[in-house]
Amino acid sequence: MASSRRSGLAAAALLLLPVWLPAQARGPLVLAGRLVRVRGADTTALAGAMVVAHRITPSRQGPIDSTRTDPSGRFRFRFAADGDSTAVYVVSTRHQGIGYFYEPVSATARDGAGALALAVFDTSATGPPLRVSVRHLVLTAPKEDGSRPVLDIIQVGNSGSTTRVAADSTVPTWTTRLPDGIAEFAVGESEVSASAVSYGNGMLSVTAPFPPGEKQVVVSYVVPRGARRLEIPMDQPTARLEVLVEDSNVTARGLRRAEPVTLEGRRFAHFVADTASAGAAPEL
Repeated sequence: MASSRRSGLAAAALLLLPVWLPAQARGPLVLAGRLVRVRGADTTALAGAMVVAHRITPSRQGPIDSTRTDPSGRFRFRFAADGDSTAVYVVSTRHQGIGYFYEPVSATARDGAGALALAVFDTSATGPPLRVSVRHLVLTAPKEDGSRPVLDIIQVGNSGSTTRVAADSTVPTWTTRLPDGIAEFAVGESEVSASAVSYGNGMLSVTAPFPPGEKQVVVSYVVPRGARRLEIPMDQPTARLEVLVEDSNVTARGLRRAEPVTLEGRRFAHFVADTASAGAAPEL
């Protein structure tokens, strides 16, 4: 997260936004850079690897060009000026069966678009445990039927030097328990494929690989009408838990009350746990 921390819904909204390179003057767009394999402290150029350029707009997306890296691992794409300012471009490659993507580059970007650093990692089913660095729950006002929607944004970190994969296709790469009794589970705009996220027997499961660094998993669900409390089961250590509730009268157990947050005219009670240990069960 940025050094100037934002909390609750504001941070959640920022986590959902793509990262753009700065917009500059129009002209041909050059996407160029270097593909490297990272092994611990060593970085090695990957020669002869296929790199694919993708164009994404609100209505269409797909690959538009491809090239192989040179002996120094370098690649280069050049596109004519794009009249659609909503378009973004992404470069990708595959290594050991895993796809790796660089951050989206806007059609108007110029600075930095010629120095992309696309990194890949070897895969492993073992290594340091995946950790939850921050988790945001946003509970909006109840619907007409009394049920309450919840947005659950979980930042999962891999502190290892290899991309974590499942030991086999029958087990997930990472799991966590969700509150009991929830309904209408759905996958949000996560940094993993929606097809890799599922819910069953109270568990959120992800079969996607986790490269070194962090990936966000976003899901939503509904607390049914008549539920008097919401218990948040913490089955693994969580470095920071933040909860926003669109209800000024709500109370919490296992969370400290922070300053309320007002966004777009909507007021949210704000609760925080600086750390949440495995086995904790904060409750609203």
